[in-house]
Amino acid sequence: AALLVALLVFRIGGTIALDAIKGILDLSLPLEQMEEISRICRRQPGVVEVEYCRGRSLGATRQLNIQLAVDERLGAEAVNTLVAELDLKVRQYLSNIAFLQISTTPTQAIEDDEASALVKAFMEANDA
Repeated sequence: AALLVALLVFRIGGTIALDAIKGILDLSLPLEQMEEISRICRRQPGVVEVEYCRGRSLGATRQLNIQLAVDERLGAEAVNTLVAELDLKVRQYLSNIAFLQISTTPTQAIEDDEASALVKAFMEANDA
């Protein structure tokens, strides 16, 4: 009977230790979450490409680093608005974000009438 109790205590102790170790490890976010964050960014008018999207989980909090190529025709104020809107959308999708960095690089947009119309509407909305 004492051996059975010792095995139970050992098993429970091992489970608690593993859970504690998982909580302090620096783990990558699940692929599904990273893909959805990339989709959220790509749907934003003015974003030409998501160059990279990296996410880490440290305990209960998350850290994200996103690099976007944005339409070079957007001014600084429009890009700042775009980043602020994306920050809000990503935080609404994923809770417990301790650090979120969204960086942008201006790039030539792919000429597409629909995309150009979206960029124009975005720029006009931010000028008003």
